[in-house]
Amino acid sequence: IETIIAQAPKRAGMICGDVVSLERTGEATTAVLADGIGTGVKARVAAVMYASRLMELIRLGFTLREACARVIDTMHGARTSDVPFAAFSICRVLNSGHATILSYEIPPPILVDRRLAAYLPKPRSYPLGLEMIAETNCTLDSGDGIILVSDGVSQAGLGHTYRMGWGIPLVSGFVNGCLLQGTDLRDVPARILGRVKEISGATYGDDTTCLLLLSREAK
Repeated sequence: IETIIAQAPKRAGMICGDVVSLERTGEATTAVLADGIGTGVKARVAAVMYASRLMELIRLGFTLREACARVIDTMHGARTSDVPFAAFSICRVLNSGHATILSYEIPPPILVDRRLAAYLPKPRSYPLGLEMIAETNCTLDSGDGIILVSDGVSQAGLGHTYRMGWGIPLVSGFVNGCLLQGTDLRDVPARILGRVKEISGATYGDDTTCLLLLSREAK
């Protein structure tokens, strides 16, 4: 699983409050995209803390759901206290191509191949502890990929170009347009960030991250 990351802070020179953490083993690739609430150092600390905790729980043998349940339990307490809070997606892709994505308070994933991008308008949601989590399952063939984004992408242009922000349906449509133009999938994350800046008035309204997990034959 090849990983391509495009990322930008809310303001040039600032610390980005989004964090991507990756781990590869002989069996699978695991990726976490964590979006710390707020911006700057405080958001970065929250994102690093929860991304690191998720990865360490996975290393210790917890399943994705078990690891998420432990982290989300802390998140629930953060709603009523001054504990750092972060939204996140965690994705595990086995070497067979089977992928599981769990998303908490973050935009849903976009599935892509060389010709088409699609998102699931209603991913399966269920309670995990006292919070809700969304789960997406799919199988990737060679050349297929998964795009994960922070809400800096989905809410781009909020109150500027789009009343409710860009939104995942329009992001998916933009990716389809790129593919129709013959854009290489590896270049799509950078194209998405370019469009975010364009519709947000030549700036970024929030910390912005786009992560592509691309399945290909091993070399």
